[in-house]
Amino acid sequence: MPLWGVISHLAAEGCTRAEVARRIGYRADSFSQLLKRHPDKDPFDSTCIPANYVSQTGESFGDALRRMAAQGMSKNDAAIAVGYSGKFALSRAMKARGLDIKFGGKRAKH
Repeated sequence: MPLWGVISHLAAEGCTRAEVARRIGYRADSFSQLLKRHPDKDPFDSTCIPANYVSQTGESFGDALRRMAAQGMSKNDAAIAVGYSGKFALSRAMKARGLDIKFGGKRAKH
């Protein structure tokens, strides 16, 4: 199956971007860049990311972000962990939900 077929299939099964990246052997940040370069092939619905995260983990979106910030994760790493492509998309989602969480960690090397 071609790469984009595999990605679409895994996304349809409910896998997050981070899970798909891991399964196909990509680093999460490299996979996000691939999706950005090919937005017409991106099968992920960015508006459903918080709901998908909650349904997969049982942890609320806000609680997850507060936990990640307390653990010292960077905003970019937290974004990728919950399924966003990076910190700017996460910042927009946080603002839309009234979440004011400070992240202080440095970005992890992948």
